[in-house]
Amino acid sequence: MELNTHVSSSDESMPPPRRKKRKPYQRKNERIGGGHFVFKRNKNSGRIHPNNFAFEHPNHASALEEAERLHAETGDEYNVVSVANCVGDPDEPIQGGIKHDA
Repeated sequence: MELNTHVSSSDESMPPPRRKKRKPYQRKNERIGGGHFVFKRNKNSGRIHPNNFAFEHPNHASALEEAERLHAETGDEYNVVSVANCVGDPDEPIQGGIKHDA
């Protein structure tokens, strides 16, 4: 009877699985790190109603154009919100055009 020698015993540690770093999913005409978003403002509470995966526009003009399109379509109020500052590790680049403040 042959023993299976390809199985690790309980006293041997298994190496951690290798995981690929996944690129963020980017939709057509979206720029991850672009820093410009369109959010709907709630009629009753006046609060901004964000989406879990908000579309990130590459520039302010693109976001403004989308807000105007949505307003014309629905009549609701939409706000263009742009990133003013980004605080984080300046040595760790992020996708897109937003720069971390040093």
